Amino acid sequence: MTDDLELLHRAGELLYGQDWQSELARALGISPRSVQRWVAGERLPAPERWAAIHALAVERGEELAHLLEELAARK
Repeated sequence: MTDDLELLHRAGELLYGQDWQSELARALGISPRSVQRWVAGERLPAPERWAAIHALAVERGEELAHLLEELAARK
């Protein structure tokens, strides 16, 4: 479970910054309390939630890749 919690924290912080819990909940369409339960170790995200977090990370990665291309063109 520790690896899952660490992964959740890393994903949340990289996607949404320091106050990631409510932003992640909003993006997933769930209550902030659900994310708080995950963080507290009371529950872990269901497989479909992990898949949704993965999709958010992929989307953010694509956005960052486009930004990098635009920034590189300005050097």
